[in-house]
Amino acid sequence: MKRLRISLDEARLGMRLAHDVFGSSGQRLLAAGKALTPTVIEGLRQHLIFDVDVLVPISRDTVQTRQDLVVEVQATSNYLEDLMAKVSSGGTIDYAEAEQAMAPVLFRPEQGFQVVQLMTSLYEWHHYTYNHGVAVAALAATVGNWMELDEEAFFELAMAGYLHDLGKALVPQEVLNKPSSLDEHEWEEARKHPVHAYELLRNTPGVPEKVIRAIYEHHERNDGSGYPRGLVKDEISLYGRILAACDVFHALTSRRAYKHALSPFESFKIIEGMMPHKLDAIPVKSLICGIMSRYRGKGVILSNGQQGRIVHIDRSNPAHPIVATKKGPIDLATRLDVYVEQVLQV
Repeated sequence: MKRLRISLDEARLGMRLAHDVFGSSGQRLLAAGKALTPTVIEGLRQHLIFDVDVLVPISRDTVQTRQDLVVEVQATSNYLEDLMAKVSSGGTIDYAEAEQAMAPVLFRPEQGFQVVQLMTSLYEWHHYTYNHGVAVAALAATVGNWMELDEEAFFELAMAGYLHDLGKALVPQEVLNKPSSLDEHEWEEARKHPVHAYELLRNTPGVPEKVIRAIYEHHERNDGSGYPRGLVKDEISLYGRILAACDVFHALTSRRAYKHALSPFESFKIIEGMMPHKLDAIPVKSLICGIMSRYRGKGVILSNGQQGRIVHIDRSNPAHPIVATKKGPIDLATRLDVYVEQVLQV
């Protein structure tokens, strides 16, 4: 890493301070190593500090090892676990601290998709809620980036994804961990978690309104069948619609104690079938096209047992690529009896 003097206008969220930052009267405002988050940057501006020294990667540092990312992801997941335990015991939320926990995972926008892929290999069903929070954060931020939203939106979507299930800390554990189907009363308790999160966060200093609203709305659906308020279409915020699509997609592709993980392609077919009456088409299409473009050339196993490689993806029908196999190419758009069952790790 090297030290670089930059203006706050040049700062990228997640950059770390190279030195302690002091105020005009000599008091230390921030310690070296703090990440630049929206809260930190705003605080610096309020103290009339507009230039800082940051640490930036040099060429040999730009490729982050998988192990480095694993360490960062696990630390971010562990922080969320500790935060939810604190909330369940009546503790308060430090939003600036939560931003610091999330920032290292999303230092670069392109890192978001790496995090999503990584989460599938860090499966621990009893830690699902916390890993799911990190994965949805990375996925929502990445979809926002693919939709060409600005950096502020990128980080707000990350924080909304990270904290979207915070309200589950106030749902009885016997309901959350019940291995069988919930009865009507238990289901009503589970459905309160967006309301719990809303109440917690609207009384927490520093949380952007867009983040609170997205968390409140992540179970709303376009046709009004969602909860907690039964909103329809444009009554749901853009962030809420993005979060809903990412939440469903990651849940489908995750292993749980009671279900196996679906492949991204099986999941694509399900969420395609949910738009536009349940999920909004814009974030769903951005999610599918963005992920699919990163699977071009990847090895896959098909549902008929054949192994092949994705050689073409039609942007108008991205969930059904053409796969080259030893027996010849298979166009999954015309072979609806065959689908991608597994993407091979290479």
